[in-house]
Amino acid sequence: MTSRFARPSPGRRKALSRVEDVPGGRQALEWLLETSDLKRRPSGTMLNRLLPQSPRGFFWQVGSNELENLVKETIRSNPRPPPHLGTILCGLGELAARCHADIRTPIARWLSRHRRLINLQDVLHEAATARAPRPRPISGRDRQRTALGIGTVAYILSQNSLTPELWATSGKLKAGRIRLSSMRHGLTFVARLALMINSQTLMCWTRTTADQGDRWAVIAMLEEQVLWSGNDAERIAGALLDARDPLCTALAARLLVDPPILGSVPPLATSWNRLVAAGVSQEDACWLCSPAITVIDQRAREGAARFDQLQKRRMALGEDRLDRSALSAEIARIEDQLVVARAQQAENDAARTGSRPAVADMLRRSVISPEKWQLILEELPHTPAERHALADAVGKGEARRQLLSRIVSDLRVAIGTETDQDFADHFLLEQRKFQEISSGAALATVALATDANKNIGKATSQAIFGLVGAAQKALAEPFLRTRRFTRWRSALSRHACAVAFAFAVAEAVPEERRAQISRLVATALDHAREILRQTPEPFVADEWWFQHLCICTVRWLQIENRHDEIEAMAKDIGLPAWARSLAIWSNPAIASRHTPLALTLFGKANARWPGETATLAQSVRAVAALDLAVGCCGTEAVIDGLTPIWREIIVSWGTAVDTGWSVMAERLIGAVRGDEPARSQVLADGRFDRSCCRSTIGSSGGPATG
Repeated sequence: MTSRFARPSPGRRKALSRVEDVPGGRQALEWLLETSDLKRRPSGTMLNRLLPQSPRGFFWQVGSNELENLVKETIRSNPRPPPHLGTILCGLGELAARCHADIRTPIARWLSRHRRLINLQDVLHEAATARAPRPRPISGRDRQRTALGIGTVAYILSQNSLTPELWATSGKLKAGRIRLSSMRHGLTFVARLALMINSQTLMCWTRTTADQGDRWAVIAMLEEQVLWSGNDAERIAGALLDARDPLCTALAARLLVDPPILGSVPPLATSWNRLVAAGVSQEDACWLCSPAITVIDQRAREGAARFDQLQKRRMALGEDRLDRSALSAEIARIEDQLVVARAQQAENDAARTGSRPAVADMLRRSVISPEKWQLILEELPHTPAERHALADAVGKGEARRQLLSRIVSDLRVAIGTETDQDFADHFLLEQRKFQEISSGAALATVALATDANKNIGKATSQAIFGLVGAAQKALAEPFLRTRRFTRWRSALSRHACAVAFAFAVAEAVPEERRAQISRLVATALDHAREILRQTPEPFVADEWWFQHLCICTVRWLQIENRHDEIEAMAKDIGLPAWARSLAIWSNPAIASRHTPLALTLFGKANARWPGETATLAQSVRAVAALDLAVGCCGTEAVIDGLTPIWREIIVSWGTAVDTGWSVMAERLIGAVRGDEPARSQVLADGRFDRSCCRSTIGSSGGPATG
């Protein structure tokens, strides 16, 4: 072979010099020319087509068709692998990186036929040690990128088992957020072939024999394979599972649960069985498959959004017209896309329906340690409604207890139930978030106590006892509000949320078990009055828990038929005006007996305080108070005195509210009393769909819908 290039022409000499700049390039080209039937052709013409003229430099090109045909001819004429196979494959990989030829598939099939004659570790070692005669200079930026890549790969390979860190890293690799791109195209090509032939040998060589740079190239290849797997996701996942390596197992699970293609994901039971068959324990398989519900839900939402977008585009084009061929072609194309999108949406809906029973069955029949349960719960949907649905699908057992306990644990974390709580941080929990978590935790507490045959009130007290005790101890410090305002505000807010949670549990208890919460309700009412007495005036609008606690207190005093305590609460000058006004207007008899006090408290509680910022969000409390007062006392004579007070309240809020609000009191009173057109106007106003006045109108007779 040396004689063929002993006296090369100038053009051929330039082409060969480019080949010699890459590791194994000349050996690969010599092997192709010696063993191929094309060697009878003039070498200069073939080389000119294989290596077209281009400016000398690192980024030169190779003829795609010529290389692909040459490789196929060589494979057909070669009975067995040649010596120095690793160096030749490395050179072929470097050539393939400079064109668009697909030579990996025929070479992989050829090597698979002769796998018994090949020592794959020796091939990898030869490819790793192949060096270019004239290596290109390395810039400072390349050195920095190499150092970062080697460090990242060392951290990844330091995980010798399935750990949360390795699972998180596999997610970043699948999403392409690490970007471990290596310039060693030859070794990457050989590693890709090894992954298809014997992935277990590849990972064994990577962890035991390869140096830092070689490991970087292998992990970069895995990242590229997973990132661009596409329709080959299941095949690549199977090759990764055959490696029996923690990193490959995590990447395979990512591909099985969330393949990078449009449409539905594979059945969850199939993915779980493949992981278990590959040697993954049942609890680890449950952990790796647990993100499936979130993935399926997200794909269903994306599919529905894509279908809606196509429908809007189709409607925007209007009717099909024969005289407008371009428009007709576009309409036909969109309708074809609609058919595909509708089919994908049906698949997504079916997968969404079957995902929760599949996960429930998976969790039900597996023995899972407490540590692994924490990892599984982190991957499952976090909303209380989703966890309740999954717990109901599980039925009974440890899986149900873990799911329900996590809902209660989320509430404890949100409001802070540690007994050593120093309340040094701000309490920033939003009302909507608290109500979602609180209602879910209340249902979970009742379910857990029912399953374990425990007293519901006692179980609730045990859940919040630590926080309540710590808050009471902190609030008992002298001058806490002036000396440490943040600590005072945090302790009071968290204490109020704990008491509100007790009321939520009492609300969720079925009627036949109400006897178990009688002591819980009485204790919660005592704590609520204690909290309200420590709430100063003027009322701070962003303290949403104050309104919530006032409403819960008055509501449960009414449920318990403690009307004398409601009247005492209205007369208690130590309570805030808004709480007193709520108490007196919630009972028509009390409001009628104490009309001057009721009108005074309503005006004081809902008018803008001096120095208070006039915003719409803060003025809404006045609308809520008016709705309650009219809804409860709208048919009583005491409500007539509320109209002038309401107008003064609207004036105090200035431009923060609409001027049309000034007639809201007359309109609501007329609607509750059945006067027209006020009744029809309120029923047609969507803002009052869930109001107290709407409930009163519906219960007073006649239709409750406008």
